[in-house]
Amino acid sequence: LAREDMTAYTRLSVARKSDDPKALERALGAAISAPMESVVLASAVMTRLAKVAVASHAPSAGVLLDAALAHPELTPEVRSELATLAGALPPVQSQEPAGGPDESTPDDEAPSTGVVEVDHTLQVMRAVPLRIEDRALTIDVRGATRRMALSLIQAVGVGGVRPHDRRPFLLVDLMLDPPWSERGQLRVIRLSSTDFDPRRLVAGADDSLQAFRELLEGLLTATGAVPLPDPDSARGQPFRTFDSVESYERDVLGIGKATL
Repeated sequence: LAREDMTAYTRLSVARKSDDPKALERALGAAISAPMESVVLASAVMTRLAKVAVASHAPSAGVLLDAALAHPELTPEVRSELATLAGALPPVQSQEPAGGPDESTPDDEAPSTGVVEVDHTLQVMRAVPLRIEDRALTIDVRGATRRMALSLIQAVGVGGVRPHDRRPFLLVDLMLDPPWSERGQLRVIRLSSTDFDPRRLVAGADDSLQAFRELLEGLLTATGAVPLPDPDSARGQPFRTFDSVESYERDVLGIGKATL
């Protein structure tokens, strides 16, 4: 098993042995909230986590079932079983008091706009793309091969970086949480042109830059993700360039700093 799978198995073991429902919920939550684990975990691990959450009536059961059902490697039998479990979950109860909205709010109090300001950081997982097929992207993560459902990608950030001390390169950020998400740490799978040759992913491509453009076009079409910073730049027509990774993250992703 890869390191992420071993970590999840350890958390699952702790969760199952715990007699404290709150401790169980914390262990289950940690198994999917750690950087990128809900994406790269093996399907058997995600399935087991989801079943334990359902059996223990954990509040995170719905989230875990959704994550497991999104895994591209599920067999039809397991997918059907998980879908049945999801359908049997009780509906989420509204948190609004039975008497309706609080009527004691002063009339002169400014109404809420519903917009939440979030100071985002990044959870970056570097990966090497290997192939795109069957609505899934196969990637290499620290020597482990994983498949990720393309439907998980919400936005695609693209930018060229021209550092003063080395050759320029292209970054492609596959964002599982878009910049407008209320999640504090945005999960990003980062591809760099320094790590792979796009011609290996695009049939018949001779020019690496054109292959990169075709790869991006294919990703955006297959995922339906939002192109960042804009549709043309995200397709390399032309690429926007930045002096550093930090300026790219700030201007394209709206990030002040990244947690690597």
